[in-house]
Amino acid sequence: MRREMMILSARGPRILSMLALMVFPLVSCVEAESEICSLGRICPPGLRCALAQDICISTSCGDGVVDRGESCDDGNVEGDDGCSEDCTSDERCGNNTLDSGEECDDGNNASGDRCSADCKSTEVCGNKYQDVVSSEVCDDGNAISGDGCSVDCKSTEVCGNKYLDAVKGEQCDDGNNVSADGCSADCKSTEDCGNRYVDVAKGEVCDDGNTSSGDGCSGDCKSVEVCGNSYIDITEGEVCDDGNAMGGDGCSANCRSDETCGNGIRDPGEKCDDGNRTGGDGCSADCTATDDDCGDGQLDPREECDDGNVDDADDCLNTCKRARCGDGVVATQASRPEQCDTGGESATCDLDCTLRECGDGLVNASAGEECDTRGETAKCTKLCRISRCGDGYINAKAGEVCDDRNASACGSCNAWCTAERSAAKATGRIEIGAPGDLDSGERFILNDGINSPIIFEFVPANWTRSDEEDRKFIRITGTASDLAIAIKEKINAQVYLTINAKVDEEEDDLVRLEHDFSTSLGNKAIREFIGHGTFLFAGMAGGRAGDCPLDSGCTVGADCAPGLACVEGVCQGPSSPASTQ
Repeated sequence: MRREMMILSARGPRILSMLALMVFPLVSCVEAESEICSLGRICPPGLRCALAQDICISTSCGDGVVDRGESCDDGNVEGDDGCSEDCTSDERCGNNTLDSGEECDDGNNASGDRCSADCKSTEVCGNKYQDVVSSEVCDDGNAISGDGCSVDCKSTEVCGNKYLDAVKGEQCDDGNNVSADGCSADCKSTEDCGNRYVDVAKGEVCDDGNTSSGDGCSGDCKSVEVCGNSYIDITEGEVCDDGNAMGGDGCSANCRSDETCGNGIRDPGEKCDDGNRTGGDGCSADCTATDDDCGDGQLDPREECDDGNVDDADDCLNTCKRARCGDGVVATQASRPEQCDTGGESATCDLDCTLRECGDGLVNASAGEECDTRGETAKCTKLCRISRCGDGYINAKAGEVCDDRNASACGSCNAWCTAERSAAKATGRIEIGAPGDLDSGERFILNDGINSPIIFEFVPANWTRSDEEDRKFIRITGTASDLAIAIKEKINAQVYLTINAKVDEEEDDLVRLEHDFSTSLGNKAIREFIGHGTFLFAGMAGGRAGDCPLDSGCTVGADCAPGLACVEGVCQGPSSPASTQ
């Protein structure tokens, strides 16, 4: 009783007077070693009153005095108030103690060492924290491109940021939105002729994806190869082009004559033109008279024909030469009417002077045809290309049911184009036995097929080591259900493991595993080194598609391995040159 009174006296006369009426009637019920707190709480022997909290404490933490082994003592055992609930941390970033609200604490307030200066980030891309020191310009909480923040958090995926966002279809990015400097204003073109992008700022009027002339777009992309566009298309037989399709102005209506005597072409006003300006050879020096007047209806020695007119459209040309396919003159009214005549095969005209058309039975190599069987067959597609598995075209006549632009087993189609593979995620399971059956050091290994395998090792409940660089440790404690939860949490805590774990809703001793991505790369068997049959491991298995490597052919993003995108039919990474997807 005397000890209780001394304690009350020590608390102060005010407290003593307030509690006097309460304490004395209860004196006979309090054990000799008990302590009565300021608010009337009675702490039994072995416990004491907390200084600033209405509880009994069994240790010195909470008594308001910083004792040996304590970093602080604010008179209570509650955290988040500047002193942790066990008095071992003053809850400051940089004290080498992981406090509530911190993601890390490496004992300093410097960034760039895998723990940010405010202890809020482990400085990895995808944690919803922008680590400026690590050169991050964004962080949206994932490692996926195409959503406004690149897979490495180095780009906000806008043109003009000096970062090549392949997923956004960028071909280049020189840090500005100006054209004519080697990168277009929308970053979709390197401004080279032949890239299927019309760079108006560079003077292009067309771009058909090549630098060949004679296919409707000139080799420098400056002409659509029609007479009258002020561009001399030599491959189309033009010798002039004055910007119109009228003759008599120094350039003929078909742009094939400069309308001068001696050029071998009989222009309006000329009676002949034998390719020179010398008289006495059947055509006068000024092309106004002939020894044999073509078109007079009389067959002269140098004439092959003379039908009495100067019409080039019939069987006899205005040069009195017989119309022939390949002579460069379209004889539309001849006995064998011509649809075109480009002086030989061209991308628009077949060798028989008919307009080129895939399916006409004539292979026009100038137009890129490899075959022509007048329709699709097992060997030739309706696009006049030789049928090949992996060409991106599904040829049903060849037995194809799919074609993902590659002839390998990866992606959404098999290597023979005879079976589709729908994308799926690999799954697995861990059935938990009795925790008491486990021995320390027993382990299992998970491999997501993308990152390095991770070893999970079981350790005793009182294990105190903290080095978890190579192995992830799971304490053997509690029931099978408790151990299932511990395994799930340890797996899900791994930054470099794309496998998600969850405890089955009906069987609380069963952990189900699922890969984060739809890919066959995740089909990696779980390796286990546990000597008791009560623990069962199955998977990972069932993953499909999503496994084509860099630069493989593809048709959809699901064909490509994680981290790659299908860009213009090719699996590309974030920094690979690409055009639109």
